[in-house]
Amino acid sequence: MAELEDLLGDAVQPASRVLTEYRRLLGIRRGQVAFHPDGPQRALQLPAGLFGIERTAADGSERIRVLANLTAEPLEVRPEKIDHHFDRRQWNELIEGWSCAGVELRPLRLAPYQVMWLQG
Repeated sequence: MAELEDLLGDAVQPASRVLTEYRRLLGIRRGQVAFHPDGPQRALQLPAGLFGIERTAADGSERIRVLANLTAEPLEVRPEKIDHHFDRRQWNELIEGWSCAGVELRPLRLAPYQVMWLQG
């Protein structure tokens, strides 16, 4: 137990940094009704190496597109692959914290193994 407390209590330890980020992500996820287990989801048709699902709140009030680069190379995806009406929406990336009007949204570049949560 002491060893675990040392690892998690020291902010420079990788285990502590991972736990801190994991808690942050869980907090974001908990605040989004589209991630409720009763909400429907559908797979997105994305280029090879990318995985995506669209999560919708059970009452239809919120949609989040989860994008994941499953490769060791950076990949791009055009906004229309995520949503045919992307230009009519305001987009919020929940993990990195940026926002963008749909008409300004450019191809999304995902770093190797990066995940995005796009609310819009």
